[in-house]
Amino acid sequence: MFDTIIKNAKIFDGTGTPHFYGDVAVKDGRIAAIGRNLTGGAKVVDAAGLSLAPGFIDCHTHDDHHLNLEPSVYYKLEQGVTTVIAGCCGNTCAPISQDFKADCIRTFSHLASTDFDHDARPDFASYLNEMDGVNYGPNLFMQVGHSAMRAAVSGYADRPLTPAELEKMKEHTRNAMEAGALGVSFGLIYPPGSYATEEELTEICKVVAEYGGTFSVHLRNEDDHLLPALEEMLRVAKNSGCRGIMSHQKSEYKWNFGQTKKSLAMLQKAVDEGQDIFIDQYPYSACSTGLRSLIPGDIHALGTDAIVALFESDEGRAKIRASMEKYYGVEPGGRSRSLRGRDPGDPEPLPPGRRGQDAAGHRRRARHHAD
Repeated sequence: MFDTIIKNAKIFDGTGTPHFYGDVAVKDGRIAAIGRNLTGGAKVVDAAGLSLAPGFIDCHTHDDHHLNLEPSVYYKLEQGVTTVIAGCCGNTCAPISQDFKADCIRTFSHLASTDFDHDARPDFASYLNEMDGVNYGPNLFMQVGHSAMRAAVSGYADRPLTPAELEKMKEHTRNAMEAGALGVSFGLIYPPGSYATEEELTEICKVVAEYGGTFSVHLRNEDDHLLPALEEMLRVAKNSGCRGIMSHQKSEYKWNFGQTKKSLAMLQKAVDEGQDIFIDQYPYSACSTGLRSLIPGDIHALGTDAIVALFESDEGRAKIRASMEKYYGVEPGGRSRSLRGRDPGDPEPLPPGRRGQDAAGHRRRARHHAD
């Protein structure tokens, strides 16, 4: 006897083979049989005219930033996503240190709710233990954010780490990996991650490699200097022995579009030479990020209060503009073509009945453990 039989579905089995029509039987939460004219189901669902596929894996998300507000992650379940990889681009909601608490919160506050006990997350293991008590919808694999760790160790200091600070970073990384993190994520376009040297990235990845983990990276540059930025991370992967995922494979602005042919060739060459390298890519022609990404690192290093003060005067705004033009150059038709999608001062409320609701078939958070 099966728990459920889904009949007459247009089935896509996920292997790349053509679709076919048939029935799928489920027992104890698992697929028990696939065929035609299956019988013996306690519940029968007629899927005539509908498509059926395995749960999708969303390999690059920031869903961890929303768990305090909406643990069901219903918006992914409604798209058929049953597994998400979270903690990407260097920004995670832990660790949070007492020495640099304000800077730690600053790294994720533009994306996440800050309505939780900040003192309860001194390291990533504490964070994962806290999240063990949360019921979410999809399976959830977590990465530890490099920017979060750097903020906890040195704040927004625009300089290389001292040897002692680098050791603390490695301790945080090891703590996260032993607690079950999938790996480490880098957001090298965002401070304070952008202040890291190649040596720092390599040393962090060496620790991740000890546990059979993976790094993912939002490259240091994705437009005029895409190729040097990719070369840097290919060296990090090679010198650390760590598997790597180069996120958002793209080249921004029309004058750089042809660079992707070169970047893909570089990636293929690395794979041919034995490196374990992958990419991810979003399937649309726009990109989404915070406005803070347009503010150069030297301005970010001044601190939030100082940045706000600069924006409040003509002289201050001129200083920011000069820094932006020095860093980015003058790009007619480039960053001026931006569309504001969300204003933190007027947040969009969750739909009625969604917040805190349980999603059918909650799955526990999955942790990664090396064999």
